[in-house]
Amino acid sequence: MPITATGLASGLDVETLVTQLILADIQPVEQRINRAEATYQSELSSYGLVKSALSTFQGTVATVSNLEKFTIRSATSTQEDALAATATVDATAGTYYVDVDRLAKQQSLVTDASKVFTATTDAVGTGTINVQSLAPDAEAFSISIDSSNNTLSGVRDAINVSGAPLTAAIVNDGSGYRLVLTSDETGLENKLDITVTETIDDGAALEGLSLLSYSSTLGSGNMAENQAAQNAEIRINNLVVTGSKNTIDSAIDGLSLNLKEVTTDSLTLTVAQDTSGAKQAVTGFVAGYNQLVSSLSSVSAYDADAGTASSLTGDGTIRSIESNLRSILNSSVENVGGDYSTLASLGITTDAITGSLEIDNAVLDSALAANPLDVANVFAKLGRPSSSNVSFVRSTSSTKTGDYAVSFNETDTPATLSGTEITIANNNNRTITFDLTVNGETQTINYTTSAGNPAEDTIAIDLTSAVTTAFGSNVANITYDGVGNKFDFTTTLEGDGASLSIDAISNDSSSYGLSIKTGILGTSTTDAQINGLAATYDSELKTLTGAAGSDVEGLVLRISGGATGDLGSVKYGVGLGQGLSDLLDSFIASDGLIQARIEGIEKSIDDLDDRREDLQFRADRLESQYRSQFNGLELLIAEFTATQSFLTQALGNFVEANTILKR
Repeated sequence: MPITATGLASGLDVETLVTQLILADIQPVEQRINRAEATYQSELSSYGLVKSALSTFQGTVATVSNLEKFTIRSATSTQEDALAATATVDATAGTYYVDVDRLAKQQSLVTDASKVFTATTDAVGTGTINVQSLAPDAEAFSISIDSSNNTLSGVRDAINVSGAPLTAAIVNDGSGYRLVLTSDETGLENKLDITVTETIDDGAALEGLSLLSYSSTLGSGNMAENQAAQNAEIRINNLVVTGSKNTIDSAIDGLSLNLKEVTTDSLTLTVAQDTSGAKQAVTGFVAGYNQLVSSLSSVSAYDADAGTASSLTGDGTIRSIESNLRSILNSSVENVGGDYSTLASLGITTDAITGSLEIDNAVLDSALAANPLDVANVFAKLGRPSSSNVSFVRSTSSTKTGDYAVSFNETDTPATLSGTEITIANNNNRTITFDLTVNGETQTINYTTSAGNPAEDTIAIDLTSAVTTAFGSNVANITYDGVGNKFDFTTTLEGDGASLSIDAISNDSSSYGLSIKTGILGTSTTDAQINGLAATYDSELKTLTGAAGSDVEGLVLRISGGATGDLGSVKYGVGLGQGLSDLLDSFIASDGLIQARIEGIEKSIDDLDDRREDLQFRADRLESQYRSQFNGLELLIAEFTATQSFLTQALGNFVEANTILKR
């Protein structure tokens, strides 16, 4: 523990003197450090503001770079209470005349009027209720009714929690309580078959759960159909279109029709270009850029009148940002077929004093009205096909600008199945029965040959007719192979979805060369190219995707109208948006310019902390030095004081002794 000078010997305020001496030495340095830190912190805060402003503007750039903003379609109905429509970018502008002749309805069944219940707590019966929708691939549901839920209300509740595609309700029609079952979905395909398995079958048709049976397949049962299922039916330009729902999406490409009421007169449906979204995106872009300019100015401006600078006045990084942004905004984009390639051509110019953008709305509105895609050329990634059967879908940052040839050829084959050699000699009154599965649907085919020993060619024609009758449409053709003396099956559907199989046979089928057998699946073969390179084809979406690692990587085009062969070319450009987005990324990315500058400032602040530590070490050393010096002074003064006291005492004794001697 260091010796502390108390000041008792000297009478000095040692503590105050030491403190003042230390302050006089280190305070100027400390003040310089504090000023430097304040400057760095101000710069750090300003760069945080700049980064945030750049990020916000990047979001604005993304909005105006979205091609869909320039391809929005509106759909307007003259009778919105009868039909409303929404349009996607795939909708073609035009006018349609529509009549709503019929709305889709749900099937509704009600228990027999002769069997009513006096209360909802009346017992119904026990057993199992089986519900099956007639919709393709619909799930079957079994609902158990026992002593815990065999009342009218219990049956209702059991049906409603079963997940079956119907809703049960109890209605009092004045004569008593009746159960009403309503399909959850509209349309003929969603009619219901309801079968019942009684725990005890007493043979009484209207006793117990059998009260709830109904077959839509047969159109009869113990329940009554109080509302028949019905498909929607409309006429578009006098062409009849039907659907199981009151929303029809497949009638006109890009349009969703919502049917509300039956019409007595034709309504007019108009599909047109909607430029409001594009105008909003462009004006938002200008406003976003001007806000960025304001943010940059707020941290770098110099007030000449006041003679004060901002935290980043003269900063090289800010000047670089401003310069690069102006360079892109004043540049010309590659024109892919439109009338515009610069902001100035759209009526967007730069104020020479403030650096902000200004819009001539008349020029911009005129450009949007003439062709929004031409405006999109300035901002967005855009592919402009030369063929009406090709449309641009999207691209990625890997897609290079250019003019690329497009070709597409598709070869589809049907599913086929060949029988074996016919062994029967006489074709009089022969019965052919087999289960045939075509494209996933199975039907039993029953055919009896006529008298007179018909020829095999005739039998093949008649078998085809029997298949058409069973399936309800011409799904497969049967021909006779005279060389092989056998029957050949061919699907009318071609491509990957086509399939054939015989799953069961009986009667004379084997004699006619038919056996349980799976045929050869249909195939789809495509030869698709973009820029002379193989493209990936999506048969469901009808899209081509450019080859990976090439200039057209990420380029997606849609083929429509069954077009094949040489489909012209697609001119592709990226607009200002891509350049701005890449530039902004270089500024605000984790390894970008702003972050590098921020890290440099943070390093300088860390260095200042090190200097503070060094300064504190110096202060501690000075304190020790000054206290040692004052301790030495105190000791010296104490010695002088003791000597003084000794001399004073000795002198006093001498004077006293001398006085005595004189006496």
